[in-house]
Amino acid sequence: MSTRVLVVEDEAITRFMMTEMCDELGYRCKTAANGEQVLEVLERDPDIADVILMDIHMPKLSGDDVTRRIRQADTDPPKNVFILAVTADQDWHDLERCRAAGFNGVIPKPVSLRSIEAAIQVLR
Repeated sequence: MSTRVLVVEDEAITRFMMTEMCDELGYRCKTAANGEQVLEVLERDPDIADVILMDIHMPKLSGDDVTRRIRQADTDPPKNVFILAVTADQDWHDLERCRAAGFNGVIPKPVSLRSIEAAIQVLR
């Protein structure tokens, strides 16, 4: 069975590129353009993804706010879904900071095919 990935990214070009990379890796990919949208998606289908690639800095709700809300959910899924922070912000490249915010790991931007593959590889 193919890994299901939910790409959460407010920048359309970055979202498209990440989706293309996931497709190339054989992952089934869905997208959300902001934090509010991902919460709506998870409410409709809490089992939509094995992995969420979550941008940190987004309008409306930041990636860390959304991740905290997911971790506080009453049900699993989505409570324990694998969430990776995706960011160019050097402060968030610290794995301990990411884990303290509820992320399982971090992928620094610019994102590459290999960085996505390596981060998701731990699920297999």
